[in-house]
Amino acid sequence: MTTLTHLSKLTDPGTSEGDFQEGLGALYGVVTELLGASGEEALTISAGLVTPTKALISIDSEGSAASDDLSNISPTNHPNGRLVLLRAVNASRVVTVKHLSGGSGQVSLTGAVDAVLDDTSKTLLLRYQSSGDKWVEVLRSWGSYATLAQGAKADTAVQKDGSVPLTGPLVFEGSTDDAYETSLTVTDPTADRTITLPDASGTLALTERLQTWSAPQRGSVTSDNDLSFDLSVTNNFSCTPTAGGALTFTNHASGHSGFVLLDNSAGVAITAVATTKIHADDLAAINEIGVYLLAYYDNGTNAYVTVSRSFA
Repeated sequence: MTTLTHLSKLTDPGTSEGDFQEGLGALYGVVTELLGASGEEALTISAGLVTPTKALISIDSEGSAASDDLSNISPTNHPNGRLVLLRAVNASRVVTVKHLSGGSGQVSLTGAVDAVLDDTSKTLLLRYQSSGDKWVEVLRSWGSYATLAQGAKADTAVQKDGSVPLTGPLVFEGSTDDAYETSLTVTDPTADRTITLPDASGTLALTERLQTWSAPQRGSVTSDNDLSFDLSVTNNFSCTPTAGGALTFTNHASGHSGFVLLDNSAGVAITAVATTKIHADDLAAINEIGVYLLAYYDNGTNAYVTVSRSFA
């Protein structure tokens, strides 16, 4: 650590040439220790410790291990208030800066969360606080990662009006700062697309995961008394026809299935369109006065229907 000389050595007309040169040398030394004033210093962790002499530091794991913990940064060469900027020297050798491990030069991190430097574009800015003999986090920069940095305003990173569209994924770190993130991305669109999120709270279901549907996801019952059932509306129907008609399913969807509670108390005549596949005996049965439960399965073209015995 260079100690800045008294200003009088540079401004006093009576200063000797030797003192003036000493003052300039001290000023040069202080400036070169500041962020960006000199090249990056490559350091290797030794028993959880590094001892930097510069402000820009690239950290490597001890013995080129796949991962290593950095617990302490020696303040020997840095005065109170000094800033240092850290990054990992190699993404394949992950450096985890530990929160308050104890001892001189320990690191106090925001939210008491360790900082995982698993990419050379991720950096950590620290400020030395001599009163606690510790380094205090100023900010983290995620470099090429499309994450929202701690403390950043979302409106400045993601434009609400879409005037600055994102070209990469949104990456979420989660509550644990580690090597695992969740990316929200899109397939390259071939036309303008709109996905509308509902005005409700809940959890998104993934098509690749086996689901156990809770009440809000179970099909509601739609009353439809004309014997024509629109599969884009729901999957379960109740029907009390007052006039005859053809049993019809519209907006066919492969894999769609459900039930129709048919109350033919009026004994109306019921037929079936060609895309409603129902056994002749079942069709004859629902023409009789009674209440029936129709189960159907749709293959995208036809609806295949079975019929229960009458409940009334």
